[in-house]
Amino acid sequence: MRKGPRLKIVHLVHGYFPQESGGTQRYLAGLVQAQKAAGLEPIILTGAQEASPTPDLRSRLWDEIPVWELVRSGLYLDSWYRSFDPEAESLILSLFHDEAPDLVHVHHWRRLSRNLVRLAENAGIPAVVTLHDVATTCPRIHRIREGDFCERLAGAVHCRDCVSRLPFQTDEEIGEAVDLYRDDFEAELARASLILSPSTAVSRLVGGFIPKVADAIEVLPHGRLEDPIRARRKGSPEMQPLVVASWGALHPMKGQHLVLDALASSRHASRIRVEIWGGAAKGESRYAKELEELASGLNVVLHGAYPAGGLPKRPGDVAVFPSLAFESHSFALDEALLRGMPVIVSNRGALPERAGAAGVTFEPGRPEDLARQMDALIEHPERLQAMADAVPRLPTMRQHAAALEKHYRRALKSKLRAPTMRSDSSEPDRLFLARQMRRRDEQLFELRGQVEGLNDLVEHLKGEVEEREAVIDEKDRTLQEFVENLERLSRTLEQKEQEIVEASDLLAKERRELGDRIDRRDAALAAKEETLAEFVSSTAALQEALNQAREDSELAQKRTREIQSHLEAEQKLRADEESRRGALEAALAAEREQWRARLSDLEGARDELRRRLEETEAALSASRVALESERRLLEETRAELRATASRAEDDARALKRTEVLRQGLLARAEDREATLLLREKALAEALGDLVDARKRYEELLRRVHERLGPISVEVPHPEGLTGTDALLERIVANHARLHGIVEERNELLDHLVAELGERASNGRAVSGDRVSSSLRLKIEGKMAAWRRLGRRPSTPGGRMRILLVVHDFLPKHAAGTEIYTFHLAKQLAQRHDVHLLFCEARHDQARYTVSKGVFEGLPYTEVVHNYQWESFEETYNDPRMEEIFTDVLRGFRPDLLHIQHLHYFSFGFISLAKAFGVPVVYTLHEYMLMCARGGQLRREDGEICALPEPEKCADCIRHETLANDYGCRDERMLKEAVERSLPDRLKRAFLGYSGPLKPDRLDAASRQMFARAIEARLAFVTEKIRDVDLFISPSAFLRDRFIESGMIAPERIIHSDNGFDLTPWQGFAHRPSTTLRFGFVGTIAEYKGVHVLVEAFEGVEADDVELRIWGDVETFQEYKQRLLPLARNPRTRFMGRFENGKIAEVMADLDVLVVPSLWYENSPLTIHEAWLAGIPVICSDIGGMAELVDDGVNGFHFRMGDARDLRSRMDRFIEDRELARRMGEKVGPVKDIREDAVDMEERYRRLLRGKPVT
Repeated sequence: MRKGPRLKIVHLVHGYFPQESGGTQRYLAGLVQAQKAAGLEPIILTGAQEASPTPDLRSRLWDEIPVWELVRSGLYLDSWYRSFDPEAESLILSLFHDEAPDLVHVHHWRRLSRNLVRLAENAGIPAVVTLHDVATTCPRIHRIREGDFCERLAGAVHCRDCVSRLPFQTDEEIGEAVDLYRDDFEAELARASLILSPSTAVSRLVGGFIPKVADAIEVLPHGRLEDPIRARRKGSPEMQPLVVASWGALHPMKGQHLVLDALASSRHASRIRVEIWGGAAKGESRYAKELEELASGLNVVLHGAYPAGGLPKRPGDVAVFPSLAFESHSFALDEALLRGMPVIVSNRGALPERAGAAGVTFEPGRPEDLARQMDALIEHPERLQAMADAVPRLPTMRQHAAALEKHYRRALKSKLRAPTMRSDSSEPDRLFLARQMRRRDEQLFELRGQVEGLNDLVEHLKGEVEEREAVIDEKDRTLQEFVENLERLSRTLEQKEQEIVEASDLLAKERRELGDRIDRRDAALAAKEETLAEFVSSTAALQEALNQAREDSELAQKRTREIQSHLEAEQKLRADEESRRGALEAALAAEREQWRARLSDLEGARDELRRRLEETEAALSASRVALESERRLLEETRAELRATASRAEDDARALKRTEVLRQGLLARAEDREATLLLREKALAEALGDLVDARKRYEELLRRVHERLGPISVEVPHPEGLTGTDALLERIVANHARLHGIVEERNELLDHLVAELGERASNGRAVSGDRVSSSLRLKIEGKMAAWRRLGRRPSTPGGRMRILLVVHDFLPKHAAGTEIYTFHLAKQLAQRHDVHLLFCEARHDQARYTVSKGVFEGLPYTEVVHNYQWESFEETYNDPRMEEIFTDVLRGFRPDLLHIQHLHYFSFGFISLAKAFGVPVVYTLHEYMLMCARGGQLRREDGEICALPEPEKCADCIRHETLANDYGCRDERMLKEAVERSLPDRLKRAFLGYSGPLKPDRLDAASRQMFARAIEARLAFVTEKIRDVDLFISPSAFLRDRFIESGMIAPERIIHSDNGFDLTPWQGFAHRPSTTLRFGFVGTIAEYKGVHVLVEAFEGVEADDVELRIWGDVETFQEYKQRLLPLARNPRTRFMGRFENGKIAEVMADLDVLVVPSLWYENSPLTIHEAWLAGIPVICSDIGGMAELVDDGVNGFHFRMGDARDLRSRMDRFIEDRELARRMGEKVGPVKDIREDAVDMEERYRRLLRGKPVT
């Protein structure tokens, strides 16, 4: 037995499954399950990782626990200076108000707001805080500064250079923000009713930095997340290497690199093997690669990421947790202790305290100290067993939850502390400053992007200049090579000249001149030629040497000229490049100045726009005053017009309905009179036959008496009468009763006609509600008798006249309701007279145009609708449609009315049918009776409604016109005039105008008005459907919803699934393929969730898997524009529309059907077709879909709207290609339409005989 009432607790945490799965999340998941098992009611409020244009709350279930997700707006949601968010306060307070918890348990403030305890206090709710880390004392959460543990007090002086900041934030701004962060958390903890810490280490650290709460912190260790797993080491320690294991997320703060560094420096590295389990933390893939490099050449095994529960029973001989952070608990340490493993931990935080005698410690960040402890275990193996024997027992999560509940109840008895923060009057200022700061951040972020773009351009231009300089340098090197070659040639030439000097002193002068000045060598060589000519005759050898020297000189001279020309060209090119570079730098400087001037102009334009906006607002204020004056005059005139118009329309409608009722009564009376005359004639004939039979019977008795003597014959009878006398008396009495009823009927009709005529002659309108109460009671009392006596006899096998009403029909509309109605009508028409009444959109014809025809042998009446209504009331109460329906009743004279859908029609059809004495059957294909938005119980924002709530339903009909009176017409005309007359900037400034003048949100007065309209609709529909004789629900889920709503009593509604035409499936054969084919078949609309399926398929990379989407993508153009860009996977194929008779061919080429609908559905046609094809189904986990599909047997459920969860179900089929075949063998049964029609006929006959249907 539990003590005290059931507690409701709201847990607040920064993140939760499935987005985050760290230690805090795992602890909270185990805690809430233990609390739920103990009879408590836990709820979770978590922060979202992504941002939204406006703050919002989203709800979901995780492991059957309600989870609310706060989606904040703006940039840098995880930044410490965004940890306070006044915009989120109203959402958090609204959650506190709606859920009304007994207590709030704060686990973390990040992504929520750092004033959660104050908000709970404002709501009058005690708050308990658990310190899972030291974020309350450090904006960086872990108190790590430049790789070392920080013991400084949080504040501007110590933290200004350590915390993260944006480039445009000043030191003063950062300092003030840090001080405010520190003060806010001191106030938060001071306000808490109870502060809990999982360890003494955390309690001492936080208490040391915040002395005012030091004595208030109590230690309550966490409960374990799994049961103990004991597995001893095999073999002798001396014969095996020491296996050192470490696990958890790979992150520099967790210190796995220290283990590898310690192994590298160990004296016994050859006798140690290190095994590490874990995947890289978010954003730490580089760290994982660093670990791989450190492990190279060492006896190390990196196992990578492992699933929950995937850690071996005995990962090693000793576990090492070398964390650099201040750990508050460490569930990884729990896993080691539960496996009976000794541990080596860093001497920081709660690790030494929790390890106790089962562990040894080393100095954080010192791998040599860790190596010393590892070597000691190698040298003294007996210590391992001693440490293992000292492993402490850990409390279970149930024990922890029980202890925590005692703390809860103690907190509930304590009084809330007095506020210690600034008064509430400053909160609007903080809210304004926070919004202003967010807008400034966004503007500066945008400007920063523009500056970065310019810097990128500058860097690009610098790169081009550097490339050009590199080209010039390359050409310089080429030129230098030419110069070096020239020098080598010069040296060679000098050597040859020296030889010539040695051969002849006469050539010394010319060779010296050739070496001194190359450009004058031509003249020198000419002189040498003249001199040498004198010596030609003297020596042939000297002439030969001279010729060779001349050739060498000419070649050198030519090369020199080429090199000088090339050098001049390169120098010119270099000068051009230098000139261009200077021009580019000047252009960049000028462009920077232009951007600065443009920014200044923009700021001036902004100020000018503000000034103009103020002038506009002043002008609008004056306009409002003038408009208000004119509006009051209009209201006075409008009130008179409304009163006159309302009286005229009420009288007209009442007269029209009374006339319809009178005509119906007269027509029915004529019909019943003819029936009574026929029955009277039949009774007279039967009476004659009975008289003749009595004569024959008396003659027979006389003959028997003559032969056998006097005898006594007694015929038993329930009423005590005997023989034919009693039968004759009953026949005569019934005959007289029939005549009396006919006379009574005629008298009553005469009375009604007289009263109507008298009122019409007096000029007063006739209303059905104004008929005298005595006359109405007479009419209602006698109508039941006329129906019972006037109905055609329904004998077994007799032919019935059946009227089927449906909103749309084939061939233009081929959804589930239309197809089922068609097949049912075809079956019924084989034995009965069937007539169809439906609507169609024909924009070339006027509304209410009536036409008749035959479709595949079925006669029908078609009414043009064109999706037009004059008012919201006309969507469910349309007098013109009722007049058309009356004509159909008179013309066809049905025995029974079967309604499949009343959209576009009027719920008054039900009352009219009852007035004509026709029983009514209503098959519910969706939730139209309770939902005015298409019958889907789904809001525009995607929220699923359990039952109608007028306050919420008002949003769904806010674009409707509530009444067709002069006031609404005037209002529409005024809106149109405003749209035509006012300039766009005035409309936007005054109304936030971005399109037609229709409100996206309702104010309080409008919401109340639309809510009353919803209440009026619900009341009207509920009243009308009381005349329905039998409701049929194709799914048990839908039946339960209507019973729960109170609109339909349980005995008036039965569950019977729809029948299906099995003809196309005769001889069906599935066409196998090596490609796995997922498919969607149906209407391509937003509420069908096709985009969820497309998004889920985006991540499928296998070439032998494809997605086929069957349906008309052109029906909803806006959705098409949104859907098609999502289909980036080349194996996503839009197959288009197909004829309904070819559904078997479509299903033959699919392996798995996906039904991702975003509303409850009822009994989807496409799932039954999948069963007929023998293929499994993946569907959303709600409504009639989940009812049909047995999860894990013939398909899978997935969380509605969750593409990631859907992808996981699709992966099951991708990984196991035989799964689709196995599940296809277990598909559900499908009812034959022929069987359904026979059952339906029996229900009709029971209703016609006045018997209930069960």
